[in-house]
Amino acid sequence: MQRPLLDPVFILRFWREALDGSGKARWRVQIRNINTGRRDVVDDVQDAFTIVTANLNAAEGEHEHSEEPRTGTPGDDFDDKSLC
Repeated sequence: MQRPLLDPVFILRFWREALDGSGKARWRVQIRNINTGRRDVVDDVQDAFTIVTANLNAAEGEHEHSEEPRTGTPGDDFDDKSLC
């Protein structure tokens, strides 16, 4: 009996945080990977999506040799452009 594949699930939490009393603020992002329980905090949105992209590519590699039929077309993969 095969195990069903789990879709990667992420929660991204965005907030503005002041920089060293200068009055300027930057975006901070917490990335929570529901499947692994891992949490990361980064200083900008692009870094957040870089982490998500890396996790999706890793998940794709893990399931590449699965006997489950894949959806999509051969050569499909996740990249930064597909997430923006």
